[in-house]
Amino acid sequence: MAEFQPVEIASLPPTSHQVNYQSAQLSPDGTSPETESPNSSPSLKVLSTLKSPESINSFTFVPYFDLNTESTTLVLSSCKERPIQLSNVLSFDSGHVAQYKLTSPTTEAFLQIHSLLITRDATRFLAASRFSLHVFEAHKVSEGPVQTIPLCKARKQRRFERMSEFGSLLGVISCMAICPTDGLLAVGTFARGVGLYADEGLGDAMGVFQVYDETFEAPGGETLEYSGKGIHQLIWSPCGRFLYVVERESDGVAVYDIRGTGTRVGWLHGRNATSSQRMSVNVSPTAEGHEVWGGGVDGRVRVWKIAGKVEGPVQPSMEWQAHEDPVTSVLIHPSGRSVVTCSAEDWRAKLDAESSEESSEASSDASSDSESSTESESSGSDVSMEASSDAEPLSGPESRLLSISPSRHLAVPTQENVSAVHSPSPSEDERNKPHLGRKLKIWSLAGYSWVMRDRQGIELE
Repeated sequence: MAEFQPVEIASLPPTSHQVNYQSAQLSPDGTSPETESPNSSPSLKVLSTLKSPESINSFTFVPYFDLNTESTTLVLSSCKERPIQLSNVLSFDSGHVAQYKLTSPTTEAFLQIHSLLITRDATRFLAASRFSLHVFEAHKVSEGPVQTIPLCKARKQRRFERMSEFGSLLGVISCMAICPTDGLLAVGTFARGVGLYADEGLGDAMGVFQVYDETFEAPGGETLEYSGKGIHQLIWSPCGRFLYVVERESDGVAVYDIRGTGTRVGWLHGRNATSSQRMSVNVSPTAEGHEVWGGGVDGRVRVWKIAGKVEGPVQPSMEWQAHEDPVTSVLIHPSGRSVVTCSAEDWRAKLDAESSEESSEASSDASSDSESSTESESSGSDVSMEASSDAEPLSGPESRLLSISPSRHLAVPTQENVSAVHSPSPSEDERNKPHLGRKLKIWSLAGYSWVMRDRQGIELE
């Protein structure tokens, strides 16, 4: 596997009251972040911030998003116990452009949305609740869905079933993806189920399958294993042939040949994403086929080159050390000249530290507990659910629109892993800690001819 080192041209750490970037998205009109002059130093700035009183569950751009035309800079978002909101990223303060209600027909309570997806022509959008797919007409604001399609069976309904019947999924819907070539909708669940539906979800069920663990005997006698614990991302190859299934706590990405054999043909091995965090991958076209980019818990970004068919475990072709913390998102610019990465705190290390601390406290006597508590309070290192009167107030979830200057805009909305309801305010030590790895970074790939391409995958000189 080759080692290469892109050049970091800009970065932005979380704000003083945040410590993580949970995920990032690149706007459809993404333009080159390279500077216009070799003497100018690029910098990132926040264009706008969308604050939410509850956790932001899903966030997506409209396909015709153009930062140079304010009327098109729209994003769709959903949060707990709120209507689905359509907002203009350049005028968050002026309020939402439109909202769409999705409530229970029996209790009238808002249904929680796990995934949002806008159709290719932007006339409709799909909202996935626990077990159903809801279809909204974009122009029918302040209204509910025009159609609700049950896709999954509730736990009670499948209590005595071992496998799902054709057309019915198992588990809670977690993600969706529309094939760029023919509009085939792929739906994934936390129970490792995948369903395929024609006509962007409005057509017939084309197939349903479960993702299973698999082992492979390598030529050298080494045993390679694929495993996972719930799908959180589905992504199609640019040609529409392969469907990539991304799971939590998995060292690989499952590859299904939908147009060919219709079965799993292999997996991308060595991802190193054995964490319960959502760690997304991205796909970029090349002259020979396409590439899959993804980050790991070790802070490294890996690249798998796909040319033609996939068989068995595929090892990464390139990698580099991008962060010191887990890489949660990798975004490839359409030109192939730059990459955006962001990272978050390692949940595994945090859970281990909390477990160790609880064990230590349980084994200590009452007097040492009291002394430790007094010392911790005086040093300001203790994190309490109730902030003191002079402490920084709790900050709710945010989506921030960023740009890079002096070049043209690069729009990257990020969902920060902070909730005013579920997360305590960070301590002073945590806010002052540099968190060198927890940044949003932009890397220049200039000089690496193997990734220089245009939107059609034609290599550039």
